[in-house]
Amino acid sequence: KIDYLFDFSNYINERCGISEFDKTDKNFDILILPEISDDLNKNNLAAGAPCITLNNHRPLVGIIKINKNLSLEKTNFKYYMKTLLFHEVSHVLAFHQYFFTNWDLISTKSIDGQQYTYINSPKVIEKAKLHFGCDNIKGVQLENDGGDGTAGSHWDSRYMLGDYMMASDYSEVVLSDISLALFEDTGFYQVNYYTGGLFRFGKNQGCSFIEKKCLYNQGKNTMFPNEFCNESGKSFCSSSHISKGNCLIKKYSSISKKFRYFGDKNTGGLSHADYCPVSYASTTGENYYFPSNCKYGNNGNKGEIFGEDSLCFESSINNSNMKSVCYKIACDSSKQTFSIYIDSKVVACPGKESVLYNPSGLNGQIKCPDYNLVCTSQTWCNDIFDCIDKQSQADIYTYDYISNKTKNR
Repeated sequence: KIDYLFDFSNYINERCGISEFDKTDKNFDILILPEISDDLNKNNLAAGAPCITLNNHRPLVGIIKINKNLSLEKTNFKYYMKTLLFHEVSHVLAFHQYFFTNWDLISTKSIDGQQYTYINSPKVIEKAKLHFGCDNIKGVQLENDGGDGTAGSHWDSRYMLGDYMMASDYSEVVLSDISLALFEDTGFYQVNYYTGGLFRFGKNQGCSFIEKKCLYNQGKNTMFPNEFCNESGKSFCSSSHISKGNCLIKKYSSISKKFRYFGDKNTGGLSHADYCPVSYASTTGENYYFPSNCKYGNNGNKGEIFGEDSLCFESSINNSNMKSVCYKIACDSSKQTFSIYIDSKVVACPGKESVLYNPSGLNGQIKCPDYNLVCTSQTWCNDIFDCIDKQSQADIYTYDYISNKTKNR
């Protein structure tokens, strides 16, 4: 389910419906034209792009098209539409290969005859170094798969899985500091960096996460078990523990030699993640959007709790084998520990990653992630929009959101 962008050069007449447009003396900062579209195929949920820019390439007019077949009846429709529109508006504002080129934000590199494109702007590099824990980063890779519009206008999911500006639908949608940094690097946007730390893919994994393959030893091993898996269909939480899923490994007609982790040309994981196997769950069910998301999903297994304070854990409690399940948690910042609520019991997880056997009298085991992986902020926020609403204390003192002016420090 991949969105795509239209040919920029055709927008003024064919898409925006504007034959002549005076760029001066307009009483708006940006005009975005919405359209319920019947020319998007069923796998293209929406599309967004700029139509007209000023001489400095700042967007002035843009368009967003929504597939007319998108269901409005399913549970969580409003949240699903908010995430979809947030993605498309970002294409109009900044996330477009047209902008990347004209704002001089990219570099390219050829590897084994294939061209790769990177955002190499200062703030993006700064935030990427901090997130991954690697000082060798020279840029963050853009998607190179999926054809025109998809490639070059989204983050590559191999490094940015779960960020709202990856190219394909995913069961969790979070905002990273790296995406916010790109907006700041354009020079047109003031950024509030409070994201609640919800983007955890590759967090603090070091330069090896950027430089090494996701799997080695013919697909038998990985250096990054929180991000990648190697057993097809195995229950596996997303790296941010926001959504439960299964290890995605499938057959393709052919995979490039660079991405053959299993020793044959047909077996691989998620194509947009350079065929690395990751936790995956459908974003749509019969009556639900995000059915496997622990905050918005629907009850599936005995003892599960879905809601604002819930995250995914791998557990055999109430099950005959290990499954990814959703439980409510509570963080204790003073002790750097957290508690998990299962049925009427409270399971205390230590600060370090561990496996608890028959905890609190329950039958089975549960994997406790590291405290810093699930309790990421003093002020808890549940999703991308909850985080946006909660302004960081530092930004409140240095930026006036009413008059949009920087204050004196």
